[in-house]
Amino acid sequence: MKRPIPILAVLAFLSCSPRLSPAEKVGAKNKELYREFVEEVLNKGRVDKAADYIAAEFVDHSLPPGQTATLAGFQAWLQEFRTAFPDGSWTVDLLIADGDTLAQHKSFFGTQKGPFAGLA
Repeated sequence: MKRPIPILAVLAFLSCSPRLSPAEKVGAKNKELYREFVEEVLNKGRVDKAADYIAAEFVDHSLPPGQTATLAGFQAWLQEFRTAFPDGSWTVDLLIADGDTLAQHKSFFGTQKGPFAGLA
């Protein structure tokens, strides 16, 4: 007697596979891009690559006084920061995505080797 093929089990498995909605796909892609940004720009110090991830019309409201709140201002600040903390490293602790909105929590560890923000 021939043994039946368990097609029902395969169909049940396929129906339980996660399917991402369009919003979830956007969120997953944004998480991937953010992790790339942290690694390439922040951790490797490739300041010139920031423009690959940040829009030209970007406004940074967190820069210190005296820095322009533009992409160029962010790049200048990051260059100063990387010079002061050459061994610095950011770690992404948590990323939450909801469609095109991304929330992040990251940690920074490094040794200050030069002046930064008036501190030597």
